[in-house]
Amino acid sequence: MMRRSLIELAHANMQFSAGHFVIFSPTVRENIHGHTYTVSAALLTEIGDTGLSFDLTDYQARLAGICAQLDLIVLIPGMCKHLKITHDDDYTTIHFSSEKIVFLKRDIKILPLSNITLEELSFWIAQQLLLGGSLLCEDGIKEITIKVSSGADRSGSSTLSL
Repeated sequence: MMRRSLIELAHANMQFSAGHFVIFSPTVRENIHGHTYTVSAALLTEIGDTGLSFDLTDYQARLAGICAQLDLIVLIPGMCKHLKITHDDDYTTIHFSSEKIVFLKRDIKILPLSNITLEELSFWIAQQLLLGGSLLCEDGIKEITIKVSSGADRSGSSTLSL
């Protein structure tokens, strides 16, 4: 009989603080603001004959590393159809409607997303975890759910099956 378990991971180092703005239409966006985001993971896995599924610390460390890439910067949706992004030597300019928002290159991270929302961030983080997909399969993981919260009352989740 195959036994399955849902392993849930949450750790203090699985969080990041970042600025962003949500784009609602070709002419309406939020002001730039920030959140401290908390990331948690649920991994559906098979339980081995030793009673162990996998080493939890490996996945906590990988998720902490992904969070570190997003910490203390402004996140920009690189695939948003309402933005035009241009670069020069030191600056990146975000063109939105009639606005021009200029950033130092070191202060932003352009993600391959259409918007910077909880649902998009949870999907991107899940994809980043899947980049080491062979390890996930070797550990018997069947499904990953990543949850990103921007406060006690807001979260978004994405689930990927392997």
